[in-house]
Formats: sequence, structure tokens, C-alpha cells
Amino acid sequence: MFSSKKIKEILPIFLIFIGSVFFTYIMHLAGAFGYLEMKLYDFRFSLRGAVSGTLLYEQKTKSPLPEFFIDMNDNGLYDQTEPFRDNNNNNKYDEGEEYTDINNNGKHDTSPDIFNLEGEGCWEVETCENGQWDDSEEFVDKGNNIWDDAEPFVDSNSNGVWDDAEPFRDDNEDGIWNPSEPIIDKNANGKWDDAESYQDINGNNYWDPPEIFNDENANGKWDEGEKFEDVGNGIYDLGEDFIDVDECYKTGTLCHNQKCVEHVECHDINQNGIWDDGLNVVIVEIDDESYEYLNEPTPYSRSVWARAVRNLTDAGAKVVTIDIEFDKPDHQIENLKNFLSSGDLNKINFVDGDSDLGDAIRYAKTKGTQVILASKVAYDKDRNPSTYRVVPHPRIITSSITPYTAQVDIAKDADGIQRLYPIYNKVSLADTNYYYSLAVSSVLRFKDIETDPIPSFDHDHNIITVDSISIPVYGKQQYFLINYYGPNSQSFSTFKKYPLVNILDTKDYMIGSDDLAYCYDTDWEEPAPDYKNKIECEKQKFHKWTTSYDSDWMEQFIDKDYFNFLPFKVANPFEGKIVYIGTSLAEDHDFKDTPFLNYEGGKFPMPGVEVHANATQQLLDNNFISYPIGKLTNDTEYRFLHFFIIIVITLITLFIVVRLEPFPGFLFVISSLFIWLSYSIGIFFNDYLWIVKMFYNSISSSPWAVNIPGYNESSIIPVIFPAASILVPYGINLSYKLIVESNSKRFLKDSFGAYISPDLIDQMFDEKREPKLGGDPGYHTMIFSDIASFSTFSEKLEAESLLNLLNEYLTAMTNILINNKGTLDKYIGDAIVAFYGAPIEIEDHEYLACKTAIEMNKKLDELRAKWKSEGQKWPQIVHNMQHRIGINAGKIVVGNMGSEMKLNYTMTGDQVNLTARLESSAKQLGIAVQVGENIYNKVKDRFIFRDLGKVVVVGRNQSLNVYELVSILGEEDDNTRKLLEIFHEGLKFYHAQEWDKAISYFKKSEKYEQEIEGRKTNPSKVFIERSQKLKIAPPGDDWDGSYILDSK
Repeated sequence: MFSSKKIKEILPIFLIFIGSVFFTYIMHLAGAFGYLEMKLYDFRFSLRGAVSGTLLYEQKTKSPLPEFFIDMNDNGLYDQTEPFRDNNNNNKYDEGEEYTDINNNGKHDTSPDIFNLEGEGCWEVETCENGQWDDSEEFVDKGNNIWDDAEPFVDSNSNGVWDDAEPFRDDNEDGIWNPSEPIIDKNANGKWDDAESYQDINGNNYWDPPEIFNDENANGKWDEGEKFEDVGNGIYDLGEDFIDVDECYKTGTLCHNQKCVEHVECHDINQNGIWDDGLNVVIVEIDDESYEYLNEPTPYSRSVWARAVRNLTDAGAKVVTIDIEFDKPDHQIENLKNFLSSGDLNKINFVDGDSDLGDAIRYAKTKGTQVILASKVAYDKDRNPSTYRVVPHPRIITSSITPYTAQVDIAKDADGIQRLYPIYNKVSLADTNYYYSLAVSSVLRFKDIETDPIPSFDHDHNIITVDSISIPVYGKQQYFLINYYGPNSQSFSTFKKYPLVNILDTKDYMIGSDDLAYCYDTDWEEPAPDYKNKIECEKQKFHKWTTSYDSDWMEQFIDKDYFNFLPFKVANPFEGKIVYIGTSLAEDHDFKDTPFLNYEGGKFPMPGVEVHANATQQLLDNNFISYPIGKLTNDTEYRFLHFFIIIVITLITLFIVVRLEPFPGFLFVISSLFIWLSYSIGIFFNDYLWIVKMFYNSISSSPWAVNIPGYNESSIIPVIFPAASILVPYGINLSYKLIVESNSKRFLKDSFGAYISPDLIDQMFDEKREPKLGGDPGYHTMIFSDIASFSTFSEKLEAESLLNLLNEYLTAMTNILINNKGTLDKYIGDAIVAFYGAPIEIEDHEYLACKTAIEMNKKLDELRAKWKSEGQKWPQIVHNMQHRIGINAGKIVVGNMGSEMKLNYTMTGDQVNLTARLESSAKQLGIAVQVGENIYNKVKDRFIFRDLGKVVVVGRNQSLNVYELVSILGEEDDNTRKLLEIFHEGLKFYHAQEWDKAISYFKKSEKYEQEIEGRKTNPSKVFIERSQKLKIAPPGDDWDGSYILDSK
């Protein structure tokens, strides 16, 4: 069984444990930690950054993404060439030719470098070399080790002889082909003779006429060993070194896996382990560029969307999902106005936009492209039921091929952040239909699933399966956490994004305002200013009515043979993709706040269409966020697990912190939180050093990137309630300790507050020293003080006045004592008894005691002046009050003495009595402060002392040298210095028993003694009297200078 004392120790800890567990759990149940958990959820994404797009490279390297380019001028830099229309076919830009000002500097910039926009990548550079010499490749022309009987030539017709027009090397530069090697015919006989110089054309390592050689023996012919020059034959021969140029370079493509390809993936952005063109989702947006350059009234007619659907279909898109609601009839007011303003109603060619869009959807279906239109759930309190589904207008959905419809509704969290995405929506609780979201419907169509299957539910594992798509949901609902691939694509290129104006830009559709249009001759590639309107222009052959912005951009993906003046060709970004069409115009108010809202110091809301794109890509990649110990906030399914976690963490925390002092406990808590944050947040991207990396990156220019998790590797676990399970018990335990500490300090102050300084009480508490019966021996300094002639005060003053006077004096002196870390032992009437170095050991207590005495003397001077200023209130004796102080150091016993019922913290020992004698004997010498030799030896270099020789006090047999404490070193005046000089000289004669000389010097020093009212003698007088006595009765030759005092 536990003893009552043990129970008393354990009970507070147990109560702290129970209180901490229930407080943390109730706060967790109440959702108090939910807001912080959601912000930390967003913080995870900010730390991880993008998993797709150019930002991924930049966040890893802290540098901009390098574009792939072919450095044709070998300057190591990309020199940007701005595309232009080469009207005169001279392959250079001429003033006045139309160009695209890429860098917006107002002029055309040229360079020889060729670049591929799709080559913006991080893949290791590869080359596709064929290992053999091809025409135009550089080579090292070496000798071929054989003699050729003619100059080398290309025998085009294989007849074995050189014919006119066959390429040859003109070695002798005579402009014709010669049948033999050239010679220097010195004797002009028309043939080569020995010693005549020649050039070895074939470089056969032998001397052959007429090869140049050094005829060392002057025999006119080449001999073995003589040097000669083996020159090349000017054509590539087998075995000669050559530069094997990248075959893809020659065709303007890029090499990958020894194949020439058009597209280069920067990194494995879809993490499928193979090289491909990346994400499966592309975004088309109505953006500011489209708004400016589309020559269409807003809101756009359905014919615009019909054209977009057709163009994307022709470009090979597999799914086209339109995140725009078409629930109202097509808007044609502006079109009608235009027709009416022309005044010719017979020429109205009215296009039914709804019908046109239906036809485009039907056309897409025949080409294998599925089109999905937007629907939503609406609310009207006046309807019954009040919720209903808004679908595209009947003129669209009742066409011959009904398009797919899917829900655009996305529910946001309480703080307005879009973290969850629905699998399906229902119109009401009674509705048995499942209306799939845009993302789910797009993925079904992408996987060639033509129907909307009924979902199946695995409630044990929180999984909803739609056909072959298994989706882990967040809790018991139809939502999953969106694992965003990065911030918005407008700023960070997470997804490939194209303006709507580009999608519509084909050869039969003009981009740009009619006011800026002109006629263009496509044959001569120059403007045709003679034709002022579209009708006149297009009557002409090879003429086109166009604008500066009309580049037929989309044709490069629709018609591979169509002429396109752009100097580079990009890979088709739409082929086989899901293409989302939506808006990023601020006026459309379709922006969502996501976990990437606050990123890299900016605010980046995301267009709603891109939220759908992220969810779609996530479903395709099976890239979900798991939550192994339940939702971040209160989760009924995991309630008991969360409760158990709180119990375990609280128990471990308390087990450790109750054994630690506050500061080590604080360090433990900080370390625990550091470890927990590193783990609980790091598990999201499989990087538990993220805090270290953040600190490193803040001080280093070289990046240490946070790990990018693989698909389906991200997990989240609650951060706050486990952290609270550490902080709450620590905080309650610390508060309890502080309360106990406060009570303990109060007890100590009640016990010792009147005797020692508050600093010493705090130190006693910190060192866990409690008052107990008994004492501790030690070396301490003692101080006694007493008012001189206090009995006379009692005779002169009334009791109340005497009490007031004594209280004022004792208060002032005690404050000085306490401030100098002294411990008040007791008051004995007017006397103060104190000591230093207990109950807490202090350094330099001898110095502090002497300092106390000096300050007491100065304070008494102040009190006397005050009392004198009060006039007749005090008699003359008060004005002249003097006190005596005795100071000594030695071994004594200090502790609580008395009974168990009442203790008195005091000191005892022989040195205590000796100190009392020093105080009382100061009266005989007429001095204020008398110290023992232990004090003098310790602090003699910091104070001024007067040596008073050896004495034997009453009650002792041993002598000790005593001293008068005069002042702090440096504060003495000239009179004092003169006094001490003469007195100490007399003391030498005194110890030498030369009494007359001693008396003479003491009489001289007496003249410098300070006259103090109330003192009847001084040390000079005392030593004159002693010298006279000893002169009459000499002490003998073995005298050590000691003088026996005859009174206390």
C-alpha cells in the first residue's frame, strides 16, 4: 500500500494527467484545432511546391528552367530569333517586314540559334549519331598509306576515269584535273628527275615521285628512314577521325532513346517511369488575350464554342470538357444588331449557336472525341423541391447525339479554401441518381467508358469505386482530397494552358479587330494594299483578309501540310488529351482559393477550370492523399484511436517533465515538438528533414530541395492535437510547479524574510534548502554592532520616542546589512548581530562585511544630520550618537536552533564570542570599527586599516592582531594618511620596547586624531597610556606585543 506521503506526491500528477487528457480531447472534439490543422494542411503544399511544370525545376535548383536550344554560333548562350515574314525570300529580316516582338523591345532581334519550345527540359543531353561519316561532317584528313596514281576525284559514273563535272581535288591549283602528282620540274624536261621536289598527294608513308622529302645523303632519291610529309587526299577515307554530328540535329528534332522526337519532357511529371509528353490534361481559357483579340461580341455565341470543339477534335483531343454553363438560349442580340444596322435584312445569315454547338458535338463523336457539358445543382426557395439540377439548354441536349453532362459544383471548406472535390452530387437526399463531377466524368470518357455506372461503396476502407476507378474518400462522404499538382498555371505553368483565341485561330477564321485588318498576298508574302475590304481581297488568288495577330496557329495541329510561317514547330499538345475549356477572366468571378493561394510571397487564386483539371489528373494518376490515423479534425470513425494517442503522448510527456527542472523541461518540450512537426508534416512528402532544409536554404545560396513524393505516396496525419498532448500537460505541470514554488518561497520569506535578502531566499529555494533543526559548521564572517552609551538614551527619552528612534536606526542599518547579502541573526536591544555566508554560501563575504560597516558609518552621519535638523525633537545626545562595530571571520556553526515547536536561525561558536569582544573593546580604543586579523589578511588591499597590535580579550588566552577599519582604499584624506604614517612608526618602537620613542610618536599622531563628540579617547591616547605602563613594568624580552584587556 502507498503511504500517505507517497499518495500526496502522486495525486497531483495523476490529476494533471486526467485533466490534460480530457481538456485536449474535448478541445479536439469541439473542433478547436480545426482551423490550425487546415492552415498546416495548406502549409504542406507550400513546402512541397509543384510536382509538375517549370516550377518543379526552379524550386529544386533555385534557378530558371533552361530552354533546350541548338547553339549554332557556339557562344554558349541562347540567342533568341524573333519570327518574321520573309517577303523577299532573302532569309534575313528587312525593314518593314512583319515580325513578332518576343522581348517587347520595339525592334526585330536576330540570331543564328534555333530553339524548340517543347525542349524546355532537364533530361540528360542525348545525341543520335550513326557512327559513320556523312557528307558535310568534318573529318581529319590524314595520309592513306598508299600511293594513288592520280588526284582523288568522285567517279560519279563509275567508269574508272575522271569526266568533266565530276568533283576532284585540284592539288596543283591549275583549274584542271591532272593525271599524276605535280612536280617541280627544275630542268624543264617535262618529267620528274631525281632530287626534284614533289608533293606526296596520297600520303603513303613511302617516297614516291614527286613527294617532298629530305634528301639527307644527297643521292637524289628517297631512302628508308628519311623524313617526308604524308599529306591527306582531301576526301574522307576509312579510318580517318571525323565529327559524328547528331542526326536529329540535321532534321530539327531532338534525340531521346536513340530516336528523333519532337517533344522533350522536362521531368517525369506524370511519374509513370517512362519518357512521354507528360500530363493528360490541357487547359484552354478565356483570358485577357482572348478577350482582346477575338472579334466576337460577349458573351460569346455558342458558335464560338462549336468552333473550339471542332478544332480540338481535329487536333486529336480525346475528351473536351467545357466548364461553362449553357442553360440559357444562345445570345444573339449583338449579331442581330449588326444585321439590322446594315439595312439589308435579305442578307441575314443567322447562325443558330445552340444547333451549331450540337452539330459540333455530333461531329466530335464521329471522330472519337467525347464532349462533356457543365451542369449544377441550384436552389430556389419558391420551388418544390427547392433544389433542382440545372442542365444545358434543351436545344443542345436534344440534338441527335446527346452530350454528356457533369456537375461543376465544388464545396469549399469553412475558411473558403478548396481542398475537397466531389465524386458525385445529388439533387436531394431522396434522389437516387448519381450526378458525377466534371473530373470523374472526364476520366470515365478518357477510359472509354461510355455510360455513367452506379458507384459501389466500401465503407470499411472508405473507398468509392466507379467502374474501374477506385477513389479513397475523406471520411464517410463522397469527397476526396485534391492533391494539387502546383500553383495556378497562369503564373507557374503547372498545366499546359492555351488561350481560347489560339484554339480558334485557323485559316478560315480571322483573329483581331476588323479595324486593323488588311489584305495579304500569301504567294508573295507581303501586304496587298490595293484591296481595301474583305470581299475585294478574297476575290484575288492567293490573297487573304487578315490582321497582324492572325497566324493560323491552330492549323499546325490540324493540317500538317498547311503553311505556317513560325520558325519552329511544337508538338501537338491536344492529341489524346483531356482538354478543359473554362475562363480565367476576373469579370467571370470563377476563381477558387486553394492551398497554393499564398505562395512565395504572393496571392495566387486558381481558376475554377484548373481545380477540375487538378482533380482529373489526380484520378488518372491514382495520386491520392491518405490519412492513416483519421481526418485532421474530429473524426467519429477514429475517435477512440485519437483518444488513445492523447493518453499515450500525455503519459510520456508527464513521465518526463515531472522529473525535470523547468528549463530542461522546456528544452524537452521544444525538442519533442520539433521532432513531431518534422514527422507529422514531413510524412506528406516523405522528407523528415524539411525544417533543417528550410533553415539551410535561408542562409545558403545553393538549394537543398524538399523531396517530391511519388504518386500515391502523400499522407497526412493530425498535427495539433498530438502537439497539444505535449503542451497541455507540460503547461499544467509547470503551472503547478510554479504555484508550489511560490508557496515554498512564501514560506521561506516568512521564515527568513526579516533576516536575509530576497536574492538569498530565491537561491535557497533554487538549491532546495529547507529550514531544519540543527546546524552546519562552516567558515563565515560575523558582525556585531551596538549604540554607544545607549543606557543614557533611555534616561533622556520617553519610551515611545526611544522606540521610534531605535526603529529608525535599526531599519536603516538592517537594510544596509540585507543589501550586502548579510543574514540578520537577532537584535539584542540596540545591538545588531549578523553573519555572512549562510544559509547560502556567498563569495567574498569578508569584503561584504567591511563594506557594510563603512556604509553603516556613513548612514549614521546622515541620520545625525537629520536628527539635528529636527531641532528640539531630540536631545543633544541623539545628535552625537555613535556606534561600535566588531567584525571577524572564522569557523562557526550556523543553523536552526531551539525546539521543534520554535526554531531560531542563529550562529554559535568561539569565534562568535570573539567578534562580540571586538565590538565591545572598540570602546576602549575610541574607534568605530574593529576587525580581526582574518578579515585584515583577506581584504587589506581594498580598505585602509590602522594596526592596533595584538590583544588578549577577556575570556580568551590566545592573542590576535586587531585593526581599525578606517575607510575604503582611495577615500582617505591627507590628514588620515599622515596620522597612520606617524602612528605605525610609533607602533614599531612600541613593539621594540623603546617606550620613550613610542610615546613621542604617539603624541605626534594624537594631533591628527579626529575629535568626535561622545568619544572620550582615541588609539593614540590609549597607546601612550599603554607605553607608560609598560615602561614602568616592562613585559620582558620574550614579549610578543600582546596586550591583555582588562574589561569587555
